Amino acid sequence: MTKLYMLLLFLILRGTPHAASTTTAGDGLGSGSFSRMFSFGDSATDTGNGATVNPNSSSNVLPYGETFFGHPTGRYCDGRITVDFIAVGLGLPFLPPFLRGKTAEDFWHGANFAVGGATALSRDFFKEKGFDVTNIPPYSLDVQMEWFKGLLDSLATTDKERMEIMSKSLFLMGEIGGNDYGYLFTQNRSFTKEIKPLVPKVTAKIENAIKVLINLGAKMIVVPGVFPVGCLPHYLAMFQSKSAPEDYDAFGCIMWLNDFSEYRNCALKRMLQQIPRNPTVTILYGDYSNNILEIIRHPVIHGFKRETVLVPCFMNGNLCPDPSIYISWDGLHLTEAAYKFININMNMENARMTYIVKRRESSSLSSPTMIPVLFLLCAHSASAAANSGGGGHLATGAGGDDGFSCFTRMFSFGDSITDTGNSATISPNASFNRLPYGETFFGRPTGRYSDGRLIVDFLAERLELPFLTPFLRGRETAAAEDFRHGANFAVGGATALRREFFEEMGLDLTNIPPYSLDVQVEWFKNVLHSLASADKERKKIMSKSMFIMGEIGGNDYNQPFFQNRSFINEIKPLVPKVISKIENAIKVLIDLGAKTIIVPGNFPIGCVPGYLGMFRNKLSPKDYDVFGCIKWLNDFSEYHNHALKRMMHRIPHDPTITILYGDYYNTALEITRHPAIHGWLLFVSGFKREIVFVACYKGGNSSMNLCPDPSTHISWDGLHLAEAAYKFVAHHMLHGPYLLNRPYLLNDFMYY
Repeated sequence: MTKLYMLLLFLILRGTPHAASTTTAGDGLGSGSFSRMFSFGDSATDTGNGATVNPNSSSNVLPYGETFFGHPTGRYCDGRITVDFIAVGLGLPFLPPFLRGKTAEDFWHGANFAVGGATALSRDFFKEKGFDVTNIPPYSLDVQMEWFKGLLDSLATTDKERMEIMSKSLFLMGEIGGNDYGYLFTQNRSFTKEIKPLVPKVTAKIENAIKVLINLGAKMIVVPGVFPVGCLPHYLAMFQSKSAPEDYDAFGCIMWLNDFSEYRNCALKRMLQQIPRNPTVTILYGDYSNNILEIIRHPVIHGFKRETVLVPCFMNGNLCPDPSIYISWDGLHLTEAAYKFININMNMENARMTYIVKRRESSSLSSPTMIPVLFLLCAHSASAAANSGGGGHLATGAGGDDGFSCFTRMFSFGDSITDTGNSATISPNASFNRLPYGETFFGRPTGRYSDGRLIVDFLAERLELPFLTPFLRGRETAAAEDFRHGANFAVGGATALRREFFEEMGLDLTNIPPYSLDVQVEWFKNVLHSLASADKERKKIMSKSMFIMGEIGGNDYNQPFFQNRSFINEIKPLVPKVISKIENAIKVLIDLGAKTIIVPGNFPIGCVPGYLGMFRNKLSPKDYDVFGCIKWLNDFSEYHNHALKRMMHRIPHDPTITILYGDYYNTALEITRHPAIHGWLLFVSGFKREIVFVACYKGGNSSMNLCPDPSTHISWDGLHLAEAAYKFVAHHMLHGPYLLNRPYLLNDFMYY
């Protein structure tokens, strides 16, 4: 059962107005919700249109189609492709290619308009630009949309009938756009001057097609991203003689090509968020890219072979013995096994709400179950512990909300986002060590910069560990008992770079504490030695501990921002230095024996009330996005996060080590942009649109400065989040899609 299937079922059961559902437990979705599916795109989605146009196409000759159908069907694959698996999950038959149909009856359950080689932009566009159009078919996205409109008119004669068809149909918009760039790559066109500038044009074409569907009455549209072309054998061969060793990541993919894929997907997702629509319309982003990257980087655990990751199964007339262990079918397209993996594991990001609804095979359709991503981590940890002679174990129940006891300790580093009391130990009279800080959950101040729990607290609870002891509260005795379950080294205001660095910059050091990431790592080493005297014992502790590296780095930028330093000349150039410090800390932990490390990204500071207030009188309306956040500040956060993830890709480590990226950025954006719909999921009253950018607590002792209900606020004090918002972030780290995932599962934006 696919994630998309369960997500759509979940939306329907909640009463989503786009499909009046009569579904009962055990029914297929075809029984009363989506009666049709229509798809557009290129060879990644084509089920036979290309072969109809060109019967001599290679896709119309064996071994294409051999795995599932036993004969060629026009699919560019050995068997089924993503659109086929989605159709099966919805209880619909495989979609007939539009060019093979003759009457409306042929399209009773929908149609596929995708054509192999199709582009988003028209053939005439490329011709006018002077490009060779020999291999560019005249079946662009605009043409496919005209085909659809003609078919819709043949299926219904009245506007009411057409609207009913639209409201009960699922629309799959591609993958489309890859060929717009691919043709130019093969013609050796300039990447900077001719290929990359196509991105906004391609994105605009997709946007227009989506708007056409919405205007016609579509209620559910799935828009997949593009593949990571830097890992496709065809592109690897094309650029083999032109690439230097530093162009490749640790897994053999060409980094700049994958960066380009990220750039395209970022532009696509930003466009999806900006499309105006009413609440009855749902647009889902399908993350093809990150699922492909997952099996490329960890093939064995998913049933593929390491040695075949970047090798096509079928090439130059030579066929591999078993396509099911290959990712690539013919160098450009995937095998059925890879498409199946994408479908099963695809994260559907909704611009209004985001859920990953997973299901155990034993559960009924009427009660979808959330399976935490930590299940995978704990299983990995237990396996690693068993292999090393450790006693790691995984305690599970039958209900799907399992209890985990695989990690015996957790250690965290960072700043005020993660600090559970170190700053308060240093400064007992600080404002954050007085009520109303801590009031919501603890009923008293604990040194946390919030009204209650932080992300690190929710993660500890989920791992069935106690809240972490602040290091500075236990160090007087330095007793192992103080840190039996781990320790928190985060300090409010801490930076990744040393205090001396900022002194050399000439910054005022008043608010920069001398507890940088290097200092925190040294504290950890001392604790580790207090916990175990022998190297073998220390390695065992490391292997059974979870490490959270931050969030860290925000204050490195905050301090020069607050002191009116130049963004271009002084602040932005800090990013590689900050990333280098985080990289060094990760490597230290790995060298000491760490097996599981979470590295969160930075929050979208352009949506933080403190920053909005700081720049209120310095900006014009064009500096803000449609939700009220400062665009260039959020772009800077994305820039930092992208650099962070690229660094994580580069870190050499063996397969027993798992490094995860925590997507704080996109999770915070989700509740900022669509606050009202998320409260029910966390059993709180829900965030309020009118106070998205309003801090609950404005400081001081007056009761007028404190909001009546912190659970409706995202921001606690203008710089930090309220417990309810931290709970949302933690929930989506645990249950997806904003991770916990390896750094190559990047459900987020790239800077540009």
